[in-house]
Amino acid sequence: MTKNIGMILIVALLIVSIAGNSKLSAFEYRLHDEYLRIDAGTNSGSYPILYASFDDSTEPLFGTTYFNQTKIGNIIISIYLENTTFLPTIMRNLTITIFNNGTESAGVFGISLNVPYFLVAYEYMILENASGVFNSSFEYVTINPVGNVSPGDTLKVYIPLEGVYGKKESGLLVAALYMGSNKLVSWNIEISMFPMFIIEASLMDRVLNITSKNFTMLDVYVKNIFPTSIDICHVKNITLQVSAAPEIKIEPDYEIISELNNTGPTVNKSFKVWVSKVGVFEISVYAMAKLAYLENTNKTTSFPGEVSVRVLLITTTQKLIIFDEGHYQYYRFASGYMKGVINIASKFGPVLINRGKFVPELADPATTSLIIIPNPQPSTGDPADETTKIFTDDEIIILRYFLENGGALLLMGNYYRYFWPKAKQNGFDAITGKYGIYWIDGDVYDNTSNYGRIYDIRVTNFGNNSVARLMTLNIESVRFSGTALNITNPQGAISVDIYPILLGDNDTFATLGEATEPHVFDGPNVIMAIAAIINKSGRVFACGSSYLFSDYYYFSDNSAFIENIFSWLLATQRLDFIINSKPFVRVGETNHVIVEIINRGVIDIINISLKVTAQTGLKYLNQTQVYLKEKLEPGESWSLRLAFKADTAGDFYVRFVLSASNYPETSKVVFLRFEAAETPALYVAIATVIVVVAIGVTLTWKKVKKKTS
Repeated sequence: MTKNIGMILIVALLIVSIAGNSKLSAFEYRLHDEYLRIDAGTNSGSYPILYASFDDSTEPLFGTTYFNQTKIGNIIISIYLENTTFLPTIMRNLTITIFNNGTESAGVFGISLNVPYFLVAYEYMILENASGVFNSSFEYVTINPVGNVSPGDTLKVYIPLEGVYGKKESGLLVAALYMGSNKLVSWNIEISMFPMFIIEASLMDRVLNITSKNFTMLDVYVKNIFPTSIDICHVKNITLQVSAAPEIKIEPDYEIISELNNTGPTVNKSFKVWVSKVGVFEISVYAMAKLAYLENTNKTTSFPGEVSVRVLLITTTQKLIIFDEGHYQYYRFASGYMKGVINIASKFGPVLINRGKFVPELADPATTSLIIIPNPQPSTGDPADETTKIFTDDEIIILRYFLENGGALLLMGNYYRYFWPKAKQNGFDAITGKYGIYWIDGDVYDNTSNYGRIYDIRVTNFGNNSVARLMTLNIESVRFSGTALNITNPQGAISVDIYPILLGDNDTFATLGEATEPHVFDGPNVIMAIAAIINKSGRVFACGSSYLFSDYYYFSDNSAFIENIFSWLLATQRLDFIINSKPFVRVGETNHVIVEIINRGVIDIINISLKVTAQTGLKYLNQTQVYLKEKLEPGESWSLRLAFKADTAGDFYVRFVLSASNYPETSKVVFLRFEAAETPALYVAIATVIVVVAIGVTLTWKKVKKKTS
């Protein structure tokens, strides 16, 4: 019996040892000490992402002449068309000339002709040589014989062509000259066809903020372009039809112009466009005329023309943020691989993906807050191309105006092989050089602080200025690959404040090419990103890397830094409101809740108030329910430690209301869980020992009793 009781006591003591050990398993320990992070920031919502391409192409000028000459042996052949542009009823001669410079007769020559559907060739041709002028029949497609050409003689063949269908089109006229059945030469001539009139459409507001007004005006201008040198032209019964998506209402939806003369003024018709939905809408204008009359030649045509044009209307409730992919960006720097950047941008305003050139209405500080331009390329994409313009001259003017009048630019460069920054090519220098910011056509390297490759840099040295501190708040490092920038003196009288942001360390260097080439900058003099305030209101962030922002490359490493860039560029008021709480505590224990309020904006937030309200049944242990702070400067934080207890198990809510004089009120409800208290482990162990001992004693007593009986 003594032996059995001893074994029972050993088991019982083991149970006490296990139950009394306060150290839980690794998983349980992490679970109990892990904090539940709740981000109640006010910028969690997103604005829409829109797509648009503006094409402000103008009509081509009339007057293109086609001429070509070929020599085959002693035969010199030329073809001439005085003008490759046609309008309905306009007739032009296609002239083919054959000169025999030999001593023997040449031939028999023949001509074939195919024309686009909007032209007709007459059923005759005019032949002219030393013998005289005469007509000959002409048929499409077939080889039409024109005879022999005597030595020293010239044969001219005139084939009359006439425009018949008034539509803006282009097509190939294919002509060929044969000797017998052998083709000597053929020509492909591009022909342009136009109606007798053109239309232009323009919106009073290309970008419409529908919170201010929900309508704009569409003006349509109609002009008779038939040359007065040919005839006086009367185009009659032109119908203008305006159409759009169902969300658009147009008043009126059509107009009729009874007559339009080429000796009279341009006719203007106006339409009112109503819209109440955010988006990009295409408005189509279609015009068709049923009759035209030529006064001097007393000629009519039933196909004077049909024309269609379109305009884009962008509607929004906030200023736009434009992401540019209209300048031949590498696809991993375009919207498909910049979704992280675009999603961050959409927290601050509606994002427009621009797939065309910049136009004044688009780059207007009144309607657009920020333009994002990843590394632009020439249309050739050729690293050796030093002549093709990156931006047009007009675009440079537009972007500078935008910046100098309160807009913001985010410019992303690249390393030397795929970077075209020079001003002579209308690269980034043409935009920022005026403000003392120049781009190095090179590369940045670091032998020690990198991610395994010396051009894949871990940047840990940040500028010592207020903007750099704001952008790098809670940022330990930035992943970077690209080129550097250089700061010089601004040009002109515009005020410029420059703030270096990303700097090299002692092992960083920049060259104009490979790492083995001479250094142009070393150490902290290597500037990889610059922020600047232009004319006291415009903002630019110039970064030598597009990789830093790309989903395919480094976005996931840099997302917090990128969000800080947006906050600064858009001069936002932003309070991050973060609440940390344990997943649960036991009844009777104190749950300490940490509230952290961070000013991540660019202006002071003043007269801040935090009100704390606890649910009935939850004890709030702090002295006050309302906390006040006079001011939070950009980058400054305010932390509070709050304590709560509960006498019963359950989930209890706490409501936090954050407000300030110059910031909208924000509220958040957090639930605190209290679980039933555990029975003390020592008591459980003692009870277990008593039960085990009792069972052991009972079993032993039964055995003793059985033996005695």
